[in-house]
Amino acid sequence: MIKELSPAIVKPTLTKKLFWKVAKKLNADQLISLLLGKNSYLIERGWFSSAKSGQSTGKSGRPIPWLTYPFIEFIEARLHKDIDMFEFGCGNSTLWFAERVGNVDSVEHDKKWYEEILPKLPDNATLTLREVIGEQTYSIIAFKSLSDESSYSSTVSVSNKLYDVILVDGVYRNNSIVHSIRSLKEGGIIILDNVDYIESRLSKDYLKELGFKQIDFWGMCPVVHHDSCTSVFYRSNNCLGI
Repeated sequence: MIKELSPAIVKPTLTKKLFWKVAKKLNADQLISLLLGKNSYLIERGWFSSAKSGQSTGKSGRPIPWLTYPFIEFIEARLHKDIDMFEFGCGNSTLWFAERVGNVDSVEHDKKWYEEILPKLPDNATLTLREVIGEQTYSIIAFKSLSDESSYSSTVSVSNKLYDVILVDGVYRNNSIVHSIRSLKEGGIIILDNVDYIESRLSKDYLKELGFKQIDFWGMCPVVHHDSCTSVFYRSNNCLGI
């Protein structure tokens, strides 16, 4: 098959021919292409630089969401400046979304991370600190029950503002989903990260009971080497046109 946008054809040197001949004989040609090739998926997405720095960045070094690459590609073309967004958990995603939507309101539970991100925010982004203090691990406070209320998860509904897009990728995720439903516009959608975790089943089942459909975006994401899943939950006549 021929790609629509094909790079210019350059004749390989004898050295390159011999190198790839040996690589193919050792069944290593595809692996080498993935790691070093000009059109390598990992290089094009900026995965190597993100893994090295530990920051969620793209090929140019600019911030991107710490969500799966297939999801980022899907959502980017559908964002516009008429979208109001809320985000549970701030970071490079806040900066990325703020460039593409009208407004981003975020809430963060970690004071140190809040203080690092706050000075970087553009004028169309706001950040609220709802500190969660305790000895429990992140994985425990991330997946409390649907009914486990917190000032963090209720932040989205305090102002009675309605949003087009709500991203749930912080702590108290299940209860954050409950409050998010109340804060969605009629055509609003919810993005839930790490739905590959069994602990996310409560949120998935709850949303489906309310009539939401689910699209899963499996794949790699910045920094880490394993696959993950970011999902979009939507109903008819939604703001993304799906």
